[in-house]
Amino acid sequence: MWFSAYYVDLRQNAAKFIKVLTAFTLLLNNIIGISKGGNTCVNRQVMDKVHLKYQGSLAVLAILNRKHRVFGNMKNSKAHPPYILQKPLYDNCQLLDSEGTLLSTCNRKKVQWYVDKGLGSVIKENPVTLQLNFSTNYKDQGCPSKVYYCHDKDNICVVCGCSNLLLRKYIVPAEYRKYLGGTSHSSHDILLFCKSCHDELNKYQHELKKSLCTKYKVPINNAETGPKFLPNEDIKKVQQAGKALKKHRSTLPDFRIKEFSDRIKNFYNIEILTDEDIDKASKEIYLETNDHYESHGKQLMDAYKNFNCDDMLASKKETNDHYESHGKQLMDAYKNFNCNDMLASKKFEKLWRQHFLDSMKPKHLPLDWSVDHGFDLVLCEEPS
Repeated sequence: MWFSAYYVDLRQNAAKFIKVLTAFTLLLNNIIGISKGGNTCVNRQVMDKVHLKYQGSLAVLAILNRKHRVFGNMKNSKAHPPYILQKPLYDNCQLLDSEGTLLSTCNRKKVQWYVDKGLGSVIKENPVTLQLNFSTNYKDQGCPSKVYYCHDKDNICVVCGCSNLLLRKYIVPAEYRKYLGGTSHSSHDILLFCKSCHDELNKYQHELKKSLCTKYKVPINNAETGPKFLPNEDIKKVQQAGKALKKHRSTLPDFRIKEFSDRIKNFYNIEILTDEDIDKASKEIYLETNDHYESHGKQLMDAYKNFNCDDMLASKKETNDHYESHGKQLMDAYKNFNCNDMLASKKFEKLWRQHFLDSMKPKHLPLDWSVDHGFDLVLCEEPS
């Protein structure tokens, strides 16, 4: 019973475990002998020898015990994955411009970065408040999308309110965010979830992903374009030959040594093979970029933008009559810009946000979190 609880953790250390078990048995036998009135002096001498001989093994067992307590449950428990946040995501420090206007909240790491660069100084400790010493070009601070970044945020699951074992989660999946331009650096769509809610949202997001792939006729994987990197078989064989000669030459038969040596010499077009050549061959990179590769995220984003082009242009004409009065060249450029970039990105974000609200029904969203986040900034930043 004593050792069965640790059998799994100690099976890789069988030899040490046997020594420890032997020491434990000998000690136990001597203790029994003493209790029964045996030769106390002899038994104590044996115990001392056993203790000295196996004290190193006992120390190893103590270390393994600590390792089991700290990592054992985490390794085998789905409730303690390694990507659980080890510290709060939100420190709610305040960032002020040179005139004292609140720009946003931020974490302590960002505050320290500004201080280290000499770009600002801490003027208050609770809450930590940093004031920049240079003028910023932070316009349209009154837009709701920018007001969102000024609010303090709680370190709790946005769905159920749990404060333990939290993870960050992208509302718009990362494979699509990278194609959304400036949005890819926005923290609006990075929220906190407990493990249970995180896993549930994963399932819902995968269902939406499959639905979009079907609608826009985009493969859910890269089966059509192949992997991002393709192996060059000739270089791969040279690398394998180099590794074999470098690590296992002493155990290889002569005909294999000749085969691998000739392969490397033919590849480098040399007559005499040196250790440097073998080392170089063993480090050859045999993966080459696949020119036909296109990630799933990019395929879906391109298809989405093209599919929704006409709808978005019609919407722009209804909401921006002033722009219809411009010349044809400018109008065409404006339509093309909004069709393929800004508006499509915002509409795509809104799709995922609304899906998140409908499927998870979160009860603890940060103040001013919105499915329309960013649309007001598009209007603010339009040319006139």
